[in-house]
Amino acid sequence: GSKESCPSVSIPSSDEHREKKKRFTVYKVLVSVGRSEWFVFRRYAEFDKLYNTLKKQFPAMALKIPAKRIFGDNFDPDFIKQRRAGLNEFIQNLVRYPELYNHPDVRAFLQMDSPKHQ
Repeated sequence: GSKESCPSVSIPSSDEHREKKKRFTVYKVLVSVGRSEWFVFRRYAEFDKLYNTLKKQFPAMALKIPAKRIFGDNFDPDFIKQRRAGLNEFIQNLVRYPELYNHPDVRAFLQMDSPKHQ
């Protein structure tokens, strides 16, 4: 894949999922590069992992994501909306800088090298 076009990303929505009685929220990430467009589904933990990787490698970038929630209801609609907004801001920052969006972990996170998007 060529790297000339800067990806555009947003998180239009989130869905609640259940797995073995555990509930979790999945964020739907819309990625578009040039004329291709696709969705990637990611959980908060995956954003958190990517954030921690990038924070170590690019300390000057001052990246941030919404904090982990220890107490309270993770499924409160207002909380989910705020968290989605924060994660949205985080990925918007990633695609602003070529050194971030060309990073292998970011490309994998956004599935930018997946053959079905070529």
